[in-house]
Amino acid sequence: MRRWWENLPDRDRRALAMIAMALAFAVVWFGAWEPLQKDKQRNRELLVQKEELLNWMQGASAEAKALAGSRVVRPATSPEGGSLLATVDRTVTQANLKSTVKRIEPEGSNKARLWMEEGSFDRMVAWLVDLQRSQGVAIEEIRVDAKADDGTVNARLTLQRGEADS
Repeated sequence: MRRWWENLPDRDRRALAMIAMALAFAVVWFGAWEPLQKDKQRNRELLVQKEELLNWMQGASAEAKALAGSRVVRPATSPEGGSLLATVDRTVTQANLKSTVKRIEPEGSNKARLWMEEGSFDRMVAWLVDLQRSQGVAIEEIRVDAKADDGTVNARLTLQRGEADS
């Protein structure tokens, strides 16, 4: 190989050296530099998304704390009278959520478990806020799973009435 190189004319050796340098530059550029730059840009975009999510979560946390501080002690029966199950049944119907309720189960005299499927998240939250404010029913436990459709969720709730929510 060395003898072949030495037998080449100077002009050919310079041309081959320039081609080898260009090839080495292309390998470094496309093999290392460009992928690193793409990763850097993708990471910057991810960071911006995560910061936006963090800001939203901090705002939601502050709002949740403010709402938690506004809870009051309510009696064990609703202002209209009746059991927790009757109150839940009546208010879900008023909130147009009756079709999403798959099961309601009593748990003692002041608690109930509720399963909702493929319901509107916004409508459910509005119903829960109204239920807490007007009926004195608090959410003891909640699990919400988002569905593929925007704003549609499955939820499992444990509701309680008659306890201090402070």
